[in-house]
Amino acid sequence: MSRPENKPSWLNTLAIVGVAAFFIWLALPLFKERGERPTSDSGPPGYFHLSPGERKIQLSSAFVQAKSIASARHVSPVEIRNLLNQFAQDHDKIDAEILNKALDERWPMK
Repeated sequence: MSRPENKPSWLNTLAIVGVAAFFIWLALPLFKERGERPTSDSGPPGYFHLSPGERKIQLSSAFVQAKSIASARHVSPVEIRNLLNQFAQDHDKIDAEILNKALDERWPMK
């Protein structure tokens, strides 16, 4: 009598890892913060953008927007991040109106 052949154990492990990766990929959008995905039509380029009805911007969202603001103002993203760090001072939210005025004072739009 012959025994049924088993699949190699590495093949089972590969299948489990593949299924787990697929479910993690499906769940990723559920864990993203709302403020970390600024839209391109959320306002004029070169300024920090807020969600409707908000006055302060999350520091994490501001850092995400720093590269596009630097590009619009023809400065280094590092300079924009330094400005954010100066205004943050251990706070997780920054007044966007004050921040945008500081941008205009330091690097006027060209």
